[in-house]
Amino acid sequence: GSGDFKTIKEALAKVPPKSASMYVMYIKEGTYKEYVTVPRTVTNLVMIGDGAAKTIILKFLLPVMIVLAAP
Repeated sequence: GSGDFKTIKEALAKVPPKSASMYVMYIKEGTYKEYVTVPRTVTNLVMIGDGAAKTIILKFLLPVMIVLAAP
């Protein structure tokens, strides 16, 4: 990402609600110690990190299915 946000929560606050097109959020390598909740109003969101061993979210709450993929 551009590095405009220090937390995932800050970045999620800027995601447009009920988007008709896909919105991709790149999460840089690091350990994020925060509760991350994706609101139900956020649709078509894809979160991409630097891999399961490099981008770590210690507390994550999401009311939908999570699919993790790493190279």
